[in-house]
Amino acid sequence: MLKARHAALLLSLIVLPFTHTFADSHSTPTVVVPPSEMETDPELIAAAMQFFVDLAKSGSDYSQLSLGESYLEGTLGQVDYIEAFAWLSTAHEQGITEAAPLIERAWQSMNDAERKAAQQLAIEYQQWISP
Repeated sequence: MLKARHAALLLSLIVLPFTHTFADSHSTPTVVVPPSEMETDPELIAAAMQFFVDLAKSGSDYSQLSLGESYLEGTLGQVDYIEAFAWLSTAHEQGITEAAPLIERAWQSMNDAERKAAQQLAIEYQQWISP
């Protein structure tokens, strides 16, 4: 569990300060830096996503938050509101209150069919965490 918290903290130190949600909530100016070749390498992005999915599935609440925000913003790949909602809801169920406004943003970005799918996926993810 310590390893999962360390990885989530590392992600929050590297990625979150550059996201609009974090910057807005912490009065931090957003810095726009062009991505390096490493940051756009599809294999590295896939590996990073799998790493955070594994941590999130193991119960790391801040990994769930980070993963949900990544899906919401598209920072590690495509924007996916259904995945964003599911991971953010799972983090929120574990007491991460910072997820609430992000959940609302994901919810507002989906149509009714997507909302239903997102709710079902959130239930599935939450069962992994607390069976």
